[in-house]
Amino acid sequence: MGHQSQIDQLIDTLYETAVSAVDDCVWCDLLPGFCSTFEAAAGGLIAHDFVSGTATLRHGYSIGAHCRGHQDGEPWRQDLTLDCLSSYREGAVFGGEDLASSLHQLCGMITREEGKGYLISMVRPAEADPFDGDDKEVLTRLLPHLKRSLQLRDEVVHGRVERGSLLDLMDQLPLAVLLVSRSGLVRLRNQAAETLLCRRDGICLRSGYLAGGSARTTAELRRLIANAASRAPDGEEAAAAEHCVISRGPDRLPLISVAHPGRDADRGADPRSEPTVVVLIKDPQVDSTRPIADFIEAYGLTRAEARLLRILGNGHGLFEAAQELGITRNTARTHMRNIYAKVGTHRQSDLVRLLYRFNLF
Repeated sequence: MGHQSQIDQLIDTLYETAVSAVDDCVWCDLLPGFCSTFEAAAGGLIAHDFVSGTATLRHGYSIGAHCRGHQDGEPWRQDLTLDCLSSYREGAVFGGEDLASSLHQLCGMITREEGKGYLISMVRPAEADPFDGDDKEVLTRLLPHLKRSLQLRDEVVHGRVERGSLLDLMDQLPLAVLLVSRSGLVRLRNQAAETLLCRRDGICLRSGYLAGGSARTTAELRRLIANAASRAPDGEEAAAAEHCVISRGPDRLPLISVAHPGRDADRGADPRSEPTVVVLIKDPQVDSTRPIADFIEAYGLTRAEARLLRILGNGHGLFEAAQELGITRNTARTHMRNIYAKVGTHRQSDLVRLLYRFNLF
């Protein structure tokens, strides 16, 4: 040990292992590597509480016992004098040559904050050579990389969990949801989108890119996506999303699509990467009674107000609706004022637009 090439290789392996480990317990993969590098018989991740002076073994690995994995909450059984840890800062390295123990020990403080610290500890049997200055130097250089690699690992795990939660939520939606780049490359899609794409029902994938059933439809989709990518996600233009009608041939209602700018279309995005666009596609032939029922329930409309709203949503005027319902115009106006107050709009066109957006997406 001590050679720069060996240290560099170990650092590379550290990051690769931390980021690419399949399970969330990256220590199950890191500890064997550390023990092998430092020729240790066993190693562990220890959680130390400076207030109570206690320590617990969170993860452990032993070459002799051929065991590895979680030991969460198990007391640390090595003869480490815990009092000495209180004076060490993050990144500090200390050995166990002066301990009343039959083991040689080498420890390094990975993190220390708010009265708690995590350290990595490795031991050698008494008949082995003790850890020397070179070992301490290498561990000192490795500790910052170990901390950073574990932070990266946490980001990977959290990202995986968030992505899985997002996909689970998206799969519950009755409409197709796709995350695409400015050029139309599909990066993520829910189950409804997968079904629609597999059926090639008006839209499909061509070499991973979103496409329509004709060159004209494909060009219209690409224009819709490019326009959305050019808008700021929090701007007023983003709220007024543009729609695109996707023809599906005779005797088939067309699909209706709308595109919204993704968060990475903001100014802080890497200019070298393409912005992400959220594309929503609604099939009008899918039962749409549930969304309007949800709208009525969400705003607490009465039965009379709901009947009026359904007729207005079909494109009829207020007085036409009053006539169809068999009520007076004044009663219809009263219902309308009540609906405005509950929904927060002031014009019939705004109400219908809100209902349309709620019903469609």
